[in-house]
This record gives sequence, C-alpha cells and structure tokens, in this order.
Amino acid sequence: MKQNRTTLIFTTIVFIAGGLLLIYRGLQPIDNLYKFSGTVANLTIQELESGKSGYRYSLDFALGETEKVYGIYLGTKDQADKNELKNKIELGKTYTFYVDQTVSPSADGNTLGIRSIENDGQMIYKESSKASYIGGSLFLTMGLVTLLILIYWDKRKKTPYNKVHNQWRGSV
Repeated sequence: MKQNRTTLIFTTIVFIAGGLLLIYRGLQPIDNLYKFSGTVANLTIQELESGKSGYRYSLDFALGETEKVYGIYLGTKDQADKNELKNKIELGKTYTFYVDQTVSPSADGNTLGIRSIENDGQMIYKESSKASYIGGSLFLTMGLVTLLILIYWDKRKKTPYNKVHNQWRGSV
C-alpha cells in the first residue's frame, strides 16, 4: 500500500506541474519569448517515432547563423500534410523567430519551441495557445483528482471506524 501511495503522490506532482507549465506557456505574451533573426538555410519535415501510436512530425529550420535546429510540432501525418507553413518560407531569406525557452531540446538536439515567425514585420506563423490551455487544464484536473484521492485515503485510514472494523476482523 505504501508503494501505491508513493506512486500516487509522484503522479499528482507530475500532473499538477505539467498542467501549470502548459498553462504558463499558453499565457506567455510574445514579448517574453526569446527573439532572434536567422537566415533559413534548410527546411525539412522530420519524422519522429512516437511509441506505439506511430509517428509524429515536425517542421525543422536549420539557420545559417547557428548550428541549433529549431522547429514547429506538426502532429500526425495528416496534420503535417495539411500544414501550409513550409510553402510560406523561402530558403536564404531572413526571418524573426520567437522561441519559448521552457521547451527543452529533444534527444537529437532540435528545439520544437518556435511560437511565432515574422518577416519584415508581417506575421507568417503564430502558434495557437488554445492547445496549451486545454492540455494544461486537463493535466491540472487530473492532478487535483489524484490529490483528492490521496486526501480521501489519508482520512479513511485515520477514522475510528476502520480501527474498530479492523480489530473485529482480526478477532474472527
């Protein structure tokens, strides 16, 4: 039972922290994001293996000024095929990128944290924060539910009824 409680506490912390992080990312104004200009040297759609559910895709930008690769998460193959951003970006042209620095690089070093792209003051791409709000709210709700389960278990263990009931069961 102690192992279940420890697992539940850990799960609660992960859900609440993940939910708050997603909501925080959705609330960030563009002024709080890391802003830099870069010349697009290469543009590729990257296929990422996603466990049992198949593949996920990202649009990766290799820039002439840095060895880092920044990208945008595209989702499933259907979502990646429908995304028109690749057609709007010209190789060799300089763009202004706004990157969320709370997104950590993946195993291959790519950072899928681009939130917005501008060219000459014109917005070419802006990520919707709606998914962050919805995902964050779901994670936060699951965290609060597991917290309520923990509180319920703790109170149930401390009630006199359980002590009397357990004594009665032990004497049979």
